[in-house]
Amino acid sequence: NVSKATNNVQVPWMEGVLLGDFYFETRKPSIGKINVSLIKSPPTWIEPISGIPFVHLSNGCFIKNSSDENKKVCLQRDYWVSKYEITNDQYRRYKTSHNSGIFKGFDLNGSNQPVVNISWLEAKKFTEWLNKNSKKRFRLPTEFEWEYAARSNTESLRYWGEETNMACQFANVSDPISQAKFVWHWGVHNCYDNHNVSAPVGEFKPNRFGLHDMIGNVWEYTCSANNGHECNYDLNQDKRIIKGGSWNSNIHITHANSKSKVSIDNKHVAIGFRVLMF
Repeated sequence: NVSKATNNVQVPWMEGVLLGDFYFETRKPSIGKINVSLIKSPPTWIEPISGIPFVHLSNGCFIKNSSDENKKVCLQRDYWVSKYEITNDQYRRYKTSHNSGIFKGFDLNGSNQPVVNISWLEAKKFTEWLNKNSKKRFRLPTEFEWEYAARSNTESLRYWGEETNMACQFANVSDPISQAKFVWHWGVHNCYDNHNVSAPVGEFKPNRFGLHDMIGNVWEYTCSANNGHECNYDLNQDKRIIKGGSWNSNIHITHANSKSKVSIDNKHVAIGFRVLMF
């Protein structure tokens, strides 16, 4: 039982099944390097109450990969998305007593580390607090809004290209050091990201939209339950989609298309969130 073997740390196996499409690539990788100097940066804005920086994304489309087909998914309106995962410091402006905890002796409470050990319900309440105090409109992203932001107009599953061992330049993922320290029983990336647990946000290279940590560091809540275009606030449906993988995710999970589902009251050391403004 993988869940028992990993002590419930490897999130996609938390409920005993792999949800979503996980790709085992055998073709020769094509490396899609990002030339930042050729990319026009989108507009940015900092929300003054929380200190959250936002990036403006224009509407657009991406190709949604699955095991049997590729389909074009289009978003009809522009939106703003937080440049980084919400940090402990930003979350504590809402809830001063929050404690993200410790994982096997490693602190998760750094001011610029992503907030974790919060449920989907608590993440939703954070956006409601922002709505009330800023007089603007915030929420969690839908699955497809999240994936469009992660892919950032690239055609590969990973915004740096298909080479998994380039991950450590762009993402905090499972690597040989964390495997040795925590005895992971799954495939790790053949590179070194210099972090055992979550890293302070923004330490790794951004994607083409200027967003950091869309892959790795921590999984991120979405507001979607089943339909990737929609938010679902029906609390009788008790699971929501998470995206992006985390610092303990293996090479088959760290890409824009992978996902899992967790209960709305679940809390975990490797799940956080970012927010959307519309």
